[in-house]
Amino acid sequence: MGRRDSLPLHGVHERAHGDGEHSRQYAPQDELDLTPPPGKGQYQPPPADKLVDTLEKHVTKARESLSKTNDDFLMTTKWKLLAGGKVVMEAPRHVVLRDTLNHLAHHRGQLTVYLRLTDQTVPAIYGPSADDQQFA
Repeated sequence: MGRRDSLPLHGVHERAHGDGEHSRQYAPQDELDLTPPPGKGQYQPPPADKLVDTLEKHVTKARESLSKTNDDFLMTTKWKLLAGGKVVMEAPRHVVLRDTLNHLAHHRGQLTVYLRLTDQTVPAIYGPSADDQQFA
């Protein structure tokens, strides 16, 4: 397999999406509608060359949001996930936050597979990789 620098994530598998899509979940809001009505906030993924900038912007927003909250708020308020205006999940904010961080770890794993498929260097994450032996 040759090097494919321009391969979009959706080219790896029909259900693969750009990772910037998940960063929108960190907005300080009470709910997220995955399929909002037309004209009501459809997600537009950033161009590939803006993914890192977009991620960094959303990480900054997430940190700001978390720094303005407290344990009581996270433990006593709920957050909703909607699909077409219908609630498909409702859980305490601390549970959603924990699950979202776990979900991001899952996507980090997916991205390492993407890097391998596109002949890119796979960094050491939890220990050495075949490409990065700094923790060996």
